[in-house]
Amino acid sequence: MVSYDSRTHEEDSMKRNLFVLASGLTLCAGASFAGGKPEWTVKGASSEYPREAYVTGVGLGDKEDIAKERARSEVSKFFKLQVSAKLDSAMSETNRGKGDKTERSFSTSVSDSVQTVTNGVLEGVEVVDAWKDPATKVYYALAVLEREKAKGAIEDKIKDLDGQAQEWSSQVDASSEKLGRIKAAMRLLALLKAREDLNGQYRVLDSKGRSIPSPFNQAQVKSLANKAIAQLEVYVDFQCAMKGERGETRSDCGDEVETGIIKGLTSFGFEAQTATTPAEMDIVVSGKVATGPMKGDNKTADWKWARSTVTVSLKDGRTSKTIQRFDVTDRQASGDYDEAARRSRVKLAEKVAKSVREYTTEYFENQ
Repeated sequence: MVSYDSRTHEEDSMKRNLFVLASGLTLCAGASFAGGKPEWTVKGASSEYPREAYVTGVGLGDKEDIAKERARSEVSKFFKLQVSAKLDSAMSETNRGKGDKTERSFSTSVSDSVQTVTNGVLEGVEVVDAWKDPATKVYYALAVLEREKAKGAIEDKIKDLDGQAQEWSSQVDASSEKLGRIKAAMRLLALLKAREDLNGQYRVLDSKGRSIPSPFNQAQVKSLANKAIAQLEVYVDFQCAMKGERGETRSDCGDEVETGIIKGLTSFGFEAQTATTPAEMDIVVSGKVATGPMKGDNKTADWKWARSTVTVSLKDGRTSKTIQRFDVTDRQASGDYDEAARRSRVKLAEKVAKSVREYTTEYFENQ
């Protein structure tokens, strides 16, 4: 069980779900309930380790080592960075081509440094009590983490991020060269995101849910960074080839891919268009989409399936240097084949736009 003060419904829900009730006789020191039960098996916390000063976790198992590990895990859940990879029914895939970039991006480095701090905090988790229920033979363990000590480590890292953010913010404001502003802006946003992650952990640790105020106006700084990134011009050029339900070549392939990519990149803050020439743009994104029929599974025999695939070329428009080549595949179903084909291209465009954003950000961060 994780025990902590919370201001949000999600954290309250977690608290209720993790709360462990136990019964039995105590074989350990500390405050006990009637019948000798350790109080922490009932309350999820101990008077020796009050919630105001400690995050606590209770674990149980058929072996003592298992109970202790689960107790540590309950505290760890509190800090785990949540990475959500949503897989839709389209079973889409995105793969990098040969010659992948091997250098770590600035965003990755910042994220890794945050994870290092989190891991360091979790090294402070200690198992301070254990008990075996003589009736059920189940072991219980109590793990704790000292709030103030953990907060200190997080606060130090936040101060470090603030110093870097102020430096890059100044460069966004002062740089007279567009690509220099874009690089500074992308790094600045990565730092602000890392700060938000750490501050969330800090609020969880603080018994009153307080956070560390930023030394600058984050909304204003984000706006400045986004304006710089909006200067990035992207040329989009995609051709489309389509086969009919029976495999025949058709010439009526829609423009969903180009339109969707432009829409997606615009939502990310880029200036994307097809109305100019590649030589005038910062980034050139191109590819040839192929859409065709495919077999579905037996459970969906009445549905028509279509698959769209594309190999995307991402280039620096100034130098013609290839930034990245990657493949994207998506399949969709509908009672009508043409609708399935259209849906697959729409989803394909969403995936392409997301990947272009990621690879472009990585590229400019490392300039």
